Amino acid sequence: MWIPVLIFGLLLGGAALLAALPGRWRVYGTTTAVSIPVLCLLLWLPLRGQLPLAAAHTAVPLPSLIWQLDTISWPLTLWLFLLFIALISRHLTTTTPEYAHTLLSLLIVTAFTLPVIWAGSPATMMVSWVALLVAWGTAVWLAERAETARRRFFWQIGLLLTAVLLLWFGAATVDTAGWNVAAWSQTALLAVLPA
Repeated sequence: MWIPVLIFGLLLGGAALLAALPGRWRVYGTTTAVSIPVLCLLLWLPLRGQLPLAAAHTAVPLPSLIWQLDTISWPLTLWLFLLFIALISRHLTTTTPEYAHTLLSLLIVTAFTLPVIWAGSPATMMVSWVALLVAWGTAVWLAERAETARRRFFWQIGLLLTAVLLLWFGAATVDTAGWNVAAWSQTALLAVLPA
């Protein structure tokens, strides 16, 4: 289960590189933007033969987080990477200063979307959605000017918070309150993703 962690780290490392070098984004931004998704795809494709993969991480104040990769989450992640590459290729010819913010936002949101897809329990799904909510808000804040961002920021955060609260309600109404379900069905994951 170290390859998904490596992919998550690569995406966040690329975002950190773009954030650390704002003045030289024309030189390093394009290289980072092209190399990170290609490297993630090269690491992701061989995992198909190793499915299913599962891992559990235990933290003291939280319920144990269960990550699961199987025949449903693998192609969803592949489609996310392909969408990521398509969005980056759209911005490769752009030379505006907002280009670096767009790349940074894409890397952050893609990195925090992966745990939502890989969640193997309702508790993990909730933690993943909250992390995605924070990442999405950060990306919106970075991408927009402060005066226009505030209005859009609260609308988008409000919509994402509504989705998280609906997920919480769904997890709380399952038998055993949803939090003690050890083998959460991937069919439930597919039903939750459109939310």
